[in-house]
Amino acid sequence: MPGAQLEISRARAAHQLGAHMGRTLKSRSSLLIFGAALVVGFALLTARTVVRWREMRTVDQIVAAHDIPGAVDFVTSHFRLDKPDGWRALRRLALSILHQGLDDQDPYERCYAATSLVSYGDWTGRPIIDSSMVAKDIFLQKAVIEGLADARNAGAVELLGEFYSRGNRFLRVWTAEALAEAGDHHGLPLLLSATASSDEGIKLWAILGLGRLRDRRVIDYLRSLQANETNPLIYAAIAHALLMLGDRSLGATELIEVTLYDPNPDRASNAALELGDANYLAAIPQLKSAVRNTNLDLTVRLAAAAGLTHYGNREGLTLMKTVAADPYTSQTLAPLLLYLDFGISRSLLISAMASPNVVLELAATEAIGRLGNRDEVKILADALGHASESIMIAQIAWSLGRISRLECIPPLIPLLKSSNVTVRYSAAEALARTATRLLTRGDD
Repeated sequence: MPGAQLEISRARAAHQLGAHMGRTLKSRSSLLIFGAALVVGFALLTARTVVRWREMRTVDQIVAAHDIPGAVDFVTSHFRLDKPDGWRALRRLALSILHQGLDDQDPYERCYAATSLVSYGDWTGRPIIDSSMVAKDIFLQKAVIEGLADARNAGAVELLGEFYSRGNRFLRVWTAEALAEAGDHHGLPLLLSATASSDEGIKLWAILGLGRLRDRRVIDYLRSLQANETNPLIYAAIAHALLMLGDRSLGATELIEVTLYDPNPDRASNAALELGDANYLAAIPQLKSAVRNTNLDLTVRLAAAAGLTHYGNREGLTLMKTVAADPYTSQTLAPLLLYLDFGISRSLLISAMASPNVVLELAATEAIGRLGNRDEVKILADALGHASESIMIAQIAWSLGRISRLECIPPLIPLLKSSNVTVRYSAAEALARTATRLLTRGDD
């Protein structure tokens, strides 16, 4: 009997071992199959990556041979431009074209290419930036300052700080203005420093820039400035900045209301625009009154009309349309277009894009790029079909780049083949910007 039990125990053990071995073998088989699939998948991915790398290198080589049309055709035929691989190829193509701009004969085109590349962390054009800053042409100096401020790059702002510290008054004012317009937080330390300037122009732009950053941490600092300020213009600028930051504690709105009636048209028009930003319903009757008052300077009336649009009020649109249609006054409206509420003023901006006055035409196109969105891409694309001047085509390309949506790619692609370098580089920068946005944020 003990022998029989021993045999039974051995049989059970053998059965259990066999079952265990079966599971083990099955697991190993599954593992081998999974491993093989992984190897095959990795091999396919590697092969695809190698193919894409070779295709990217081909693009570089075609661009290096100065065959831009050929490079464009290669990218459009080998990549889907609605997918990340296509966006990467487009960005690489665009940046390669901008690199060619570093060797352009025109110093302004070289400057544009160099500062545009900085936006993508590429400092290849640093010698061009440095030489532009010491050029005898002061407008070339202004161009490089604006380009660096627009790059939204910490290194660019640091370089602007160096230029600011050793520059003349013009360079300092332009630097403060460019940083104020850019609204880049990298510029906060430099703007704070510039508010201590004894120069009225520098100080005004620096204070405005602080307001536009929408960083409420500077409210106490601005209040301390206002407590010791004796210049009424600076005082009003601080009030405006505080309003932009949502602070109404120091009677800022009332101060701006008084400035609206200043005999100086520049101060009064600034006050009208500031009241538009103030989100202060009590300002509406005063702005309406200013629009209707034919004894006021036209600039003040137009600024009041622009301010009204931010309250959903269309009363000033009639005046702006009348001015836009008058060849003698239309240019007066151009600087105010960026201060309009886009929803209320969209039709005005679209019609201004067809103005015979090139200044108003360009300003309207810029405003649509800065203020518009996906719905405006078709408007800009249609405008390309009617534009004959290279400066307008380049501005349309720039505006498409600011909107940076998937729909912007098709109208920009043909512009890369343009024989006009201004158009080509503008389209390249716009496509680089669009592709970068799509890769980082998608087409939301």
